[in-house]
Amino acid sequence: MAACWNHLLAIVGRDRSFMDDVGRRTMLSVFELAANQLDIVSHWRRKLSAAMN
Repeated sequence: MAACWNHLLAIVGRDRSFMDDVGRRTMLSVFELAANQLDIVSHWRRKLSAAMN
């Protein structure tokens, strides 16, 4: 599963406009689905935030 997250982060970091920001939007959708797994969601939200800056 981590490989999928890393691929999405690579997309966000490389080109936010790729397919209308699909990397970030996909991660946000998964965060909603995994809302009961706070440790995992928190970890990947921090990584997403860092990739966007």
